[in-house]
Amino acid sequence: MKNAFLVIGLGNPGAAYTGTPHNIGRDFLIHSLTQHLETSWKSHALLLADTASFTLNGTPVIYALPRLFMNDSGRAVFTLLKNLKITIPHCIIVHDDSDLILGRIKVARASRPAGHHGIESIATILKTQEITRIRIGVRHAHQQSQAGTFVLKRFNAAERIILIEKIYPDIENTLVSLISKDASPSKSNRKK
Repeated sequence: MKNAFLVIGLGNPGAAYTGTPHNIGRDFLIHSLTQHLETSWKSHALLLADTASFTLNGTPVIYALPRLFMNDSGRAVFTLLKNLKITIPHCIIVHDDSDLILGRIKVARASRPAGHHGIESIATILKTQEITRIRIGVRHAHQQSQAGTFVLKRFNAAERIILIEKIYPDIENTLVSLISKDASPSKSNRKK
């Protein structure tokens, strides 16, 4: 799809993983679609993902939820890019980052996976780290434990409120900004 943006929410499929820090990227896309968009998910066995298409200020956008587990995300991302004919510069990955404090959002381009197995899988299969990522902090300031010990535990009720009222809107604003900026025809003419 020409000039479309592909936004992929990383996470593990299945109800057992919904609401966990590791699924924040996937859960955000589901929330965003449910709350704000008049479209629905379509299941595609060939794409190894469920997708939903819409336009954002005239720019075609495809949300995708891989049907594979996090550590095998690269295969799904490769398949989506190839079959939808979307280039890497038009792909945005939304995922958890246990190195960032809960709610902190950072945009990364051409950065290392930093131990995130889903991102490692993507970088390995695509043979590049030149991919735009929205990294979402999931660690509490006082947490000293390894990521594996807390990223698969569900958010508590207070954290879910913060997700819906603050974190999800911040992710959405970041995503809109990235798509609008990168879709702008005068992008190369802007002052730096």
